[in-house]
Amino acid sequence: MVTVCDEETNKLPIQVATENEHSLFIVYRLLKRDMPIHLKERVQVRLIPHFYSWNHILLNVDDRYYQVVSKILQQCTQPQVLALAHVEDVSGHIALKSATPICRHEIRVMLRLFNTLELVKQRPAFTNGASDTEIFYALRYEPPPEQSDLFSADYEKKDNGDDDRADDWDDSLSLTSDSSARAKSNKEMNLSVADKLKLIRNEKGRHVIAKITPRSDIVERELKIRKDYNLSRHYVPSVISVHHTIHHGAYQNASAEPAYCITMEGADSTVEHQMLDYRRAGKAYPSNELKRIGISLLHLHENGLVHTDFGPHSVGKFGPLFKMLGVSGCVEIGAPTDPKRGIYHPPEAVIVGNVIVDGQERKTATVISVVADHSVDIWAFGHMVFESVVGAPLSAYSHRGKRVKSSNLAKIARWDDHSLEKALRQVEDKDVLARNVLRKLLHPDPKQRFKSIREVIADPFFNTDSGDRKIKKN
Repeated sequence: MVTVCDEETNKLPIQVATENEHSLFIVYRLLKRDMPIHLKERVQVRLIPHFYSWNHILLNVDDRYYQVVSKILQQCTQPQVLALAHVEDVSGHIALKSATPICRHEIRVMLRLFNTLELVKQRPAFTNGASDTEIFYALRYEPPPEQSDLFSADYEKKDNGDDDRADDWDDSLSLTSDSSARAKSNKEMNLSVADKLKLIRNEKGRHVIAKITPRSDIVERELKIRKDYNLSRHYVPSVISVHHTIHHGAYQNASAEPAYCITMEGADSTVEHQMLDYRRAGKAYPSNELKRIGISLLHLHENGLVHTDFGPHSVGKFGPLFKMLGVSGCVEIGAPTDPKRGIYHPPEAVIVGNVIVDGQERKTATVISVVADHSVDIWAFGHMVFESVVGAPLSAYSHRGKRVKSSNLAKIARWDDHSLEKALRQVEDKDVLARNVLRKLLHPDPKQRFKSIREVIADPFFNTDSGDRKIKKN
């Protein structure tokens, strides 16, 4: 009788129930008997004939039964939620678009990855085909009161101070931490419509990075390198949580492979973007900021690691802090580097040799593996300083991380004193401090460079006011 209209009023029982403000329980039981999908079909979801009870609750009752919608959605897989979000009413409007504010918000919440992550864009910001890993920018919200059983939380960050260490060289910097998100109270299920709307308006997501991968070794590496090398969250983004699921969101693909999702702190911006802003204003990037970046790199070095992919793209600004990105690819000091990792390879990591192409012998430059040492990152840090002062990269790195031309690699392989002096012509003549520090950072002989980042940041260049430094106009 649930789908039989009353002869006099031509209304369904659920319409009569909501008009007379019957209990949540009654409306819930009526709705369950007129759903547009089979709730037992968890993955391959299909619409079935129905009498629009679902649309009635979403559109016509002014959110008075939003708890019923929430309870239904929390029983669903994300493919089911996605299907329910796109159920059309009699006018052809989908539920997610035309639902009343709280009901629409409840759908959005349940479409979040692992009930907490709302992707900023559906397309990944970065894809690594070799490891089948995708990185998304996302907003992280507190989870709903009841948790889905479709995934497990393999790791949740605890604020126990284990990675809260600040090193002695950085004790003057104001260091603050965000407390971890707390689960919502079940009392929220019983909020009035007005209170619920106020809560929704005040809801703010935290910027995070969502790294999705099917490989458990990638997850283990992210956690293990932080623990084994005592990396502090003041210099390296902290891992907030790790989830494992057989659906991993399933926005487009309902039969997705088992996957892990690593949620990490998201940067406000990268140094690469900040340098671009300064460049547009005709200013050099501040040397005191470069010093603070050096301090974060020093943290890696003094804990036994070499970044090997250091550059403006691999440093993030997190509030007042600079943190090293991509630390899972760091190499232990003394271990061989990966030729495929990194952009700003030092001269000792590039060689020019002969290859046979179409039966003809040609010279080509290739990157080789070298022993991981401080000098690898010091060279890359030198390039960052050069770019910040000059406002442009060295010509050999003009590719900006895209496919490197052999001719550009050859410039690096043939880097010598003459190359260095030629590059320094782009620095203002009066900027003696910049010229001096660059000579030691970008020296062709790694033994003639600074011995450590600690020695680098002690240079006068990083300890003087650089507020009036301008980019040289060529």
